[in-house]
Amino acid sequence: QGMTIERLGLLSQPLFLWSRIWYNEKNLKRAFGLLRTLRRIEESDMNLTLHEVAHLVHAKNDISQFEDVALVKPEFDSRLIGPGDLFVPLKGARDGHDFIETAFENGAVATFSEKVIEGHPYILVEDVLTAFQALAAAYLQKTKVDVYAVTGSNGKTTTKDMLAQLLSTTYLTYKTQGNYNNEIGLPYTVLHMPEGTDKLVLEMGQDHLGDIHLLSEIAHPKAAIVTLIGEAHLEFFKDRSEIAKGTPDCGWHARRWPSGGSSRSDRECLPP
Repeated sequence: QGMTIERLGLLSQPLFLWSRIWYNEKNLKRAFGLLRTLRRIEESDMNLTLHEVAHLVHAKNDISQFEDVALVKPEFDSRLIGPGDLFVPLKGARDGHDFIETAFENGAVATFSEKVIEGHPYILVEDVLTAFQALAAAYLQKTKVDVYAVTGSNGKTTTKDMLAQLLSTTYLTYKTQGNYNNEIGLPYTVLHMPEGTDKLVLEMGQDHLGDIHLLSEIAHPKAAIVTLIGEAHLEFFKDRSEIAKGTPDCGWHARRWPSGGSSRSDRECLPP
């Protein structure tokens, strides 16, 4: 009988501990959530605060009413949102504004918005995509990263990967991930590059005349590589000559936008 009582006493200790944990489950979840957020901020890609972002994109609302929190990274897919992120509600097949509440449920601390919203910190802008692009351009100017653009009808991704591999032997280098080479993917790449990046290799694609000009206005490349002017995307262009019209824009920007006090002579568009 004494042995049974002793065993019951031993069993009661872990049961007591588990009951305490169960009782404080909500507090534990909050604590772990805070730790995850702090860790994400420490490892964040985008070293900006809410007020800084609002200033850079010329917010139309009074941002001072919201706490100036650190932002981890921007996301336009509410399913990818994590603690500390900035939601970017773009308009596509669905309007991203319909998912603002979901983004906050997943951990967003702020959102861009083209309309007034209640109950959450937000940055009011005329157009979310334009604000997203402006933020990327301003962030590149702030970080003073050397940008290398790669474009052309074929061979962009291979050339981008080769150049990034070469640069990474000496510098902390980041490159376009996957096929994120358009007006959404390029600013997304810029705002996801790790803090301390020295060299950024950006792939630039074009489906319509003027695409390369827009991407170059955002990136201001130090140098550009044009791989080939072929017959890709002819469904959007009249002929090959029209494709050629838009491609040199990256080189024009490379010559026009010298950075860090370097001379214009070392800013060049590299031919095939």
